[in-house]
Amino acid sequence: DPNWQNANWFNFSAFVWACIKDHTTTVKFLLSLSHINVNQVVNSDNRSVFYIACEKGRNPIVQIMLEDPRVDITLSDLKNWSPFLAASR
Repeated sequence: DPNWQNANWFNFSAFVWACIKDHTTTVKFLLSLSHINVNQVVNSDNRSVFYIACEKGRNPIVQIMLEDPRVDITLSDLKNWSPFLAASR
């Protein structure tokens, strides 16, 4: 199950880790799966995987995710910061 969250990895799924670590090939593969949770909330601040990729400056990952219509680019965190606002900091 690609959405399985490993308790030893901060409850991150393989998709979250691949995005954070900038593994473009893995991200592309995981996005090819129809049942992947592309909008997984990563932390208690309600930040999505896309938000974290923007915040961390993972531009290749952000570009790949922008091409997937399932990714909700409008998901804000608890402070109502958008992913793009986080990227501009």
